[in-house]
Amino acid sequence: MPGSDIATGIETVRTCLAASRTDSMEELADRLLGAARRAEDRPDDVALLLTAYDPADAG
Repeated sequence: MPGSDIATGIETVRTCLAASRTDSMEELADRLLGAARRAEDRPDDVALLLTAYDPADAG
């Protein structure tokens, strides 16, 4: 949220991630961006980078 402490924003993202039980990166991105768009005043752009990790592929 604009004007909020960075820790507050990180906690908001963490909470959203924890509540998003999905295997779809697209759906996860939609949920995270949806949460960001709820801010009444967002003077900055939002950038989102998601990666998938599969321990089976770690070799």
